[in-house]
Amino acid sequence: MKKNIGIIGTGSWGLALSLAINRSESSVKIWFNSEEKYNLVKKDRVSNYLPGIKIPKKIKLTLMLDEVTDCDYVFLVTPSQFVRENLNLMKSKKIPKNLVICSKGIEKKSNKLMSQVVNDIFPLNKPIILSGPNFANEVARNLPTAFVLSSSNLRKIKILGKIISSKNFRPYFNKDIIGTQIGGAFKNVIAIACGIVVGKGLGENAKSSLLTRGLSEIMLLGKKMNANEKTFRGLSGLGDLNLSCNS
Repeated sequence: MKKNIGIIGTGSWGLALSLAINRSESSVKIWFNSEEKYNLVKKDRVSNYLPGIKIPKKIKLTLMLDEVTDCDYVFLVTPSQFVRENLNLMKSKKIPKNLVICSKGIEKKSNKLMSQVVNDIFPLNKPIILSGPNFANEVARNLPTAFVLSSSNLRKIKILGKIISSKNFRPYFNKDIIGTQIGGAFKNVIAIACGIVVGKGLGENAKSSLLTRGLSEIMLLGKKMNANEKTFRGLSGLGDLNLSCNS
């Protein structure tokens, strides 16, 4: 099922996603917000964010935001604190038909999830969330990876799953947008704590205990925010937490 996929975000995750989606039948365009960065990548088709990995010529690099916002799907893959800024840029161009949020985090000033930030800018847009235990370098190298697509519309995300999946890039689906985002954001807090445990030489017992009790706290928060407890036992909960804490 061939579609046009636009990607906003030229860091490791944005580039890795472009490589993963390029393995499907879809065409991919990546928007660069800097001519300097654009020229660096265009010259040799490599980026410092993914050392040693070539970006195929089939993937189009562009400085024209319109070319990306006009795609069938727009993947927003910027750091979470720049999501609002990029949404406002899109607003001045063309409102995307289908917006896929791949940024994990909470907006500092508002304490809002990324889907809530989207609703501030595009009140009628129902974004899809892409999350899960996905290290960019491994996705870029086509190592086996599972990911989550989340939306209240299951039919919509199953169609997207068919569009972007490949043999080593496998989708799973849920309707819990809130829980999927909470798992992706708060696992980083527990991962930092696990890093402290490792740095201080406190042992595997302490790290395992911290990971387990951290998951319990994430689940409690999720339930208060009307998330589905089952979500935290899946890829965007325990899966992402385990990857971040044990790598």
